[in-house]
Amino acid sequence: MKKFLVVIILIFFSCKNDTKIESVEKKHISRIDALTEISFRRSYVDHQNLTKKELDELYKSNPYLEDYTIYKQKPKLFNELKKIKVLEGNENNISLYTNRFENIYSKNVKYLDSEKKISFKYSSDFTKSNPIEIQILKNNVLTKRKVEIEGDNFIGMMLEDIDNDGVKEILILFNFYVMNGDNYILTVYKYVE
Repeated sequence: MKKFLVVIILIFFSCKNDTKIESVEKKHISRIDALTEISFRRSYVDHQNLTKKELDELYKSNPYLEDYTIYKQKPKLFNELKKIKVLEGNENNISLYTNRFENIYSKNVKYLDSEKKISFKYSSDFTKSNPIEIQILKNNVLTKRKVEIEGDNFIGMMLEDIDNDGVKEILILFNFYVMNGDNYILTVYKYVE
């Protein structure tokens, strides 16, 4: 019995000495999440019955929200988009200001924060419908995300802090034509640490 107890104690001490306590360094993980995707449409149904003036006005009009259930699910988001003048209207008639996105093709480095610690840039070859690659750099950590174009037309991009947390979100607008109308897809991306 004594021998057994001695063997157990020796095993215990030998295991204790072999166990090394290592400090595990926490890795910094960041990502770019798609917060929401909102669909809008400008319909050209019965356009053949319009006068030239009415047709011109239709082509210049803002597209309307397609699905109002997303508005009911995310009213705070819609209110913030109205504040930055991306959307207008009330709960029964919401339209998208497409002109807020036009001519925003700058590939220069921009910043998502006022302290200029989170840099942002993107690249793509729009002539070949290549994906847009978003690159965000903070504390020498590069975070990337590819946004597939899939044959859609890139209208533009803008950076705005829509959730008031001090870090701007990335708003990208695409459109495509199908069945007598232009369809617009607004996607909001967020950098998350």
